[in-house]
Amino acid sequence: MDTQGTTTTTSTTDARLLSRLVVELNIARRNFHSYPKDHPVIDASFNKVMNIYNQLLSQGGDVVIGVARDALMVNDTVLDRNNLVFRDFANVLFEHGIGVLVLHIGLSLAELRNFNVILSLKREDVFKNGGISAIWEKSKISALEIKAIRYDLFNVIENSSVVSEKAEQS
Repeated sequence: MDTQGTTTTTSTTDARLLSRLVVELNIARRNFHSYPKDHPVIDASFNKVMNIYNQLLSQGGDVVIGVARDALMVNDTVLDRNNLVFRDFANVLFEHGIGVLVLHIGLSLAELRNFNVILSLKREDVFKNGGISAIWEKSKISALEIKAIRYDLFNVIENSSVVSEKAEQS
């Protein structure tokens, strides 16, 4: 899917809804991990997520969330770096190898449940099963799209600082 299509602009309303969504996604993830499979707390959490998700996406366009180890970014803006919930959710996504999470309209409860099944996997299990991209393809999730972190593109250097070839030496 093309993530460079229509994306939402980050208005104050969008930012509030997105913040609420991230908080509720994190709560749902924790509840899913903590309670038995058919516990009503999980259903209540999922329903909150679905409600906020649908409100956010009904404003038009996809929402593209960049993931760093301890931060989430939308439209080149870091969501509150000091917010522990955002940091926790970012860390979970990052540990699973997710570099970008794209929200599309039409999320179903089954997809949300599958998303939480994936997030409840241990990092080792993700990599044993071919990485996040392979697991995602089997998950039947279409309203959420991911872009995996490409570790093969990282380079290790031995310099104590990095200077672009075009940058002037001071």
